[in-house]
Amino acid sequence: MRNVLVTGAGSGIGRATAEAFVHAGAAVVAGMRDPATSQPIAGAESITLDVSDDASVALALEGRPAFDVVVNNAGISLSGPVETIAMDLARRQFETNYWGAMRVVRAVLPAMRAKRAGIIINVSTVGGRTPARGYHAFYQGSKHALRALSEALVWELEPFGVRVALVEPGFVATNIFDRGGYEDPPPPSPYSEDEAWVRRFFLAGAAAQAIPASRVAEEIVAVASQERPLLHHPVGADAIAGVAAAQTLSFEDWYESAVARVVSMVGPRPEPAKAGPSD
Repeated sequence: MRNVLVTGAGSGIGRATAEAFVHAGAAVVAGMRDPATSQPIAGAESITLDVSDDASVALALEGRPAFDVVVNNAGISLSGPVETIAMDLARRQFETNYWGAMRVVRAVLPAMRAKRAGIIINVSTVGGRTPARGYHAFYQGSKHALRALSEALVWELEPFGVRVALVEPGFVATNIFDRGGYEDPPPPSPYSEDEAWVRRFFLAGAAAQAIPASRVAEEIVAVASQERPLLHHPVGADAIAGVAAAQTLSFEDWYESAVARVVSMVGPRPEPAKAGPSD
């Protein structure tokens, strides 16, 4: 029986992944920021694990036997302009999406190295492979950084028999945009109307194209069983198309096509408000 750790297992992709591994016969540890606020996962051990907190990660994982599979899924998405986003919101995305994954990796690797086996699967997004859309510098920046972390880990861990993979979904039917406040008006700024336009695109895309979280979970379980997995695993037709566009277009051509896609889904781009001497 494989020992599996899944972070961010309280909802969405994480919960579906924990359930899928339980169904496959694994012994699953489901890390949640606050298990008291989530429904228990039948057949899994739910633990308090806040990946953005050093002490929480150490307390949750210290002394545990080697995991065969570690799924770094915990993540958040908060939009905002580079100029005006609150610094705590910008930092929070890196603390969870990038540093959180790193904290977990550092906690589990000693036992995995000693066993000379196992796989680390980092859940990213197609946005980790494409140029950043406006108002997503920090979310996509954290996922680009997660890709670099994963690439470096492939190099470092190959001699120890530990495998690494990235799963990169497009739109998924989860509550990530609800938790990110995408339906709320952005804070007032010179960018607020344009940011609201981009937020509408993400909500419309999720409504029209989102795949179920269980589909991503199936991919994660499949990748975990591969002896020599590829690093990149885009999931969903929009993810596959997005990666292909990023690989074949210049940034300028990608930008034009990306803006055109938003226009096609949510209407014309708003004109910026007339600025005063200092906005």
